[in-house]
Amino acid sequence: MKRLPEKMYALFWEYDPQTLSLDRDRDLIIGRVLSAAGWDGVRWLLSEFGESALTEWILRSRGKNLSPPRLRFWELVLSLPRSRVDEWLSEPGRKIWEERTAS
Repeated sequence: MKRLPEKMYALFWEYDPQTLSLDRDRDLIIGRVLSAAGWDGVRWLLSEFGESALTEWILRSRGKNLSPPRLRFWELVLSLPRSRVDEWLSEPGRKIWEERTAS
């Protein structure tokens, strides 16, 4: 079973990262790294899973837990349809969460 590299452990603070499996916990790992990791983590994610897996995860999850800037970044990098990303970002439930600190 392929394990999470030690350099990613801090992203999974609420789990025992040594027990995470790249196969079994694939969605959790992709989502967390896409939403919270720096460039080194993203490079590792791309090398481990490939662009197609990231694209599939974003499309299936509708960009859940990705900030608008991160989602726009992936829209450009992965050539996601702008109209879909616009739709996801305008969903009422998402806007309530993202605008929680607006003055």
